[in-house]
Order: sequence, then C-alpha cells, then structure tokens
Amino acid sequence: GGAYSRSRCSSISSVGERARVGIGAYFQRGALPDSRLCVKSLIAGGPAQRLDQISVGDEVISINGINVEKARLAEVATMLIGATGSLVECVFAHKDSHESYAVSIERGGAMRTPSKPRAQGAVTSPYREAPTRLGEPV
Repeated sequence: GGAYSRSRCSSISSVGERARVGIGAYFQRGALPDSRLCVKSLIAGGPAQRLDQISVGDEVISINGINVEKARLAEVATMLIGATGSLVECVFAHKDSHESYAVSIERGGAMRTPSKPRAQGAVTSPYREAPTRLGEPV
C-alpha cells in the first residue's frame, strides 16, 4: 500500500430494517507506526460536516467511549456505522492544538451527493453496509 490507508463505509438498507449509515467522513492513517486515524475529508452536507466542529486533519480518539487510537481502519468504520438517525459519540483531537473535543453525531440524514445512474437491481445510497473498498467515506 501507499503512505495512507483510506476506507469508506456506507449502507444498504435491508427489507424491514432501517438503513445503516456512517457519519460522512473519510479517514486516513499516516505512514508512521504510531499514527492515529485522522479526517481526510468531509462529505458536503453529511452529518460530520453539518456539525461544523470536525476539521480535516483532526484525529479520532474514541468512539462511544472506546479508545480507537490503535484500532484498524475497518474496526473504526464498523463502529461508526449504525441505524439512520442513531447517535454516535466521538472524541477527536484538533490537528493543530491536539486538544480533544467530544461530539455527538446523528448518523445518516440528507446528503448532497451527485446522482449516479442506478444499475438495474442495485441499491444506491451515499453509504454502503461495510468497509469494502479503499477510499470510501464512513
């Protein structure tokens, strides 16, 4: 791989279940062994961006009270995904000051994403159920 790992988590809704979605953020880890996961970018109109508190470069410290400083990207992605409208509690550290701050993020919600043609029989969503490809938002 390269210097950074990236993952995107999205959701596909199942019949009779609410869609499972993330917070609308891309994460990456630096090349150094002790690097934390940090925010690579925020999806315009996504839950994380709408909070107007999380910045690109901020490091994720914990999710729902669980320290994720050494967690794998896929583990973090799984923790950030949940039912549309459910809350996830995150602690981040500012990229410059390294001071930590806590946020409560409502998963999912209205997303301003470009429309893509729908493949026959495919479910399209700004999110997918599991972190299956690199470079996808959580």
